Amino acid sequence: MVESKEQLLFNTLSELHKTTPLSMISVSQLTRQAGVSRMYFYRHYQTYDDIIRSHILYLFNRFLRLVKKYHANDSQDTCTMFFKVIQTDAQSLGIFIVNGELNLVQSTFERCFTELLIQRVITPALPDSYATAFTIGGLTRLLIVWIQEPNPDSPERMGQVVANLVHTSNYEQV
Repeated sequence: MVESKEQLLFNTLSELHKTTPLSMISVSQLTRQAGVSRMYFYRHYQTYDDIIRSHILYLFNRFLRLVKKYHANDSQDTCTMFFKVIQTDAQSLGIFIVNGELNLVQSTFERCFTELLIQRVITPALPDSYATAFTIGGLTRLLIVWIQEPNPDSPERMGQVVANLVHTSNYEQV
């Protein structure tokens, strides 16, 4: 499978960030190592945060396409599908989290979970603003903890855990 330029930049940035603070990584170094032109970078991103944010949004959109395509039959299937999508880049996301980008990753996940609520892919157990805030915050924290686990539970196990906490429905664009 050929990686997209966005995926190449995300993976390369993650790899470089294992040993180097983002502020010390030059655009030239990143693009050269990723095999992507500087012009591509500047046309699509202003900062490295944009690469991380864009990639998380890409993962959530991929999840939504899969939910729509496969019409997951129950909450557990839907939640498992979500963790399978995130698992592909969990290690890279973990690198960003432990190296100072926790707030960026967390706020982006919160934005994505809010969108899943708006689109009624997930719903809180109770229909009020506190339950909504609790659901978004809880899912975000659970996901970050899972990403950071040295031996994380399988997507199937996580699907089971989350399905017990939230309700899901077949994806319908609102």
